[in-house]
Amino acid sequence: FQSHLSFELRATRFSCHIQLLTATWFPSYSVVLFLGSIIGGASDYILKDNPENIRQKLDTYIKLLNKSKSQKKKVLVVDDTRLMRFATGKVFRSAGLEVIEAENGEEGLKAALHHMPDLIVLDVIMPKMTGLEMLRALRKHPALQITPVIMLTAEKHLQTVQAILAEGVADYIVKENMEQIENRLKNYMKLM
Repeated sequence: FQSHLSFELRATRFSCHIQLLTATWFPSYSVVLFLGSIIGGASDYILKDNPENIRQKLDTYIKLLNKSKSQKKKVLVVDDTRLMRFATGKVFRSAGLEVIEAENGEEGLKAALHHMPDLIVLDVIMPKMTGLEMLRALRKHPALQITPVIMLTAEKHLQTVQAILAEGVADYIVKENMEQIENRLKNYMKLM
């Protein structure tokens, strides 16, 4: 049930940005529940057997929420094409958001760790470090595990899309029509 609910919340553009935490008392089912939660779209999984572990995980989320209330919202745009970085950044700048740019996954990861953005827009195919490699590296850092990531790419092969969606991205947008891209990105700005 819980995995189905997580998947339903992730499936709509109005709730896909919400951070979902799954918690359970059942350690014997923890692996199954963990996999079901993450595949279903949960941001994190908490086993209720250790109060200190729960407190640490929740403290991480509380700090991120408090940070987001007090500072100007930041968006990191990572794309190897300068024109695409400019066009994507322009959408966010027009709404008064701070935009940080990087031209590959390696630079993007450094920028994310330094700036702690509220949203990351990430291309898939880039030199030095691909978008998928960067996404996986991001998820290893506690402070960036819940940062919403939108994949914005020309890559539209079904297997690639499925592999990336399984990594827990907020959205996957194909670079086909700039007007449609802008409209989808503007929906995320309303939620920030």
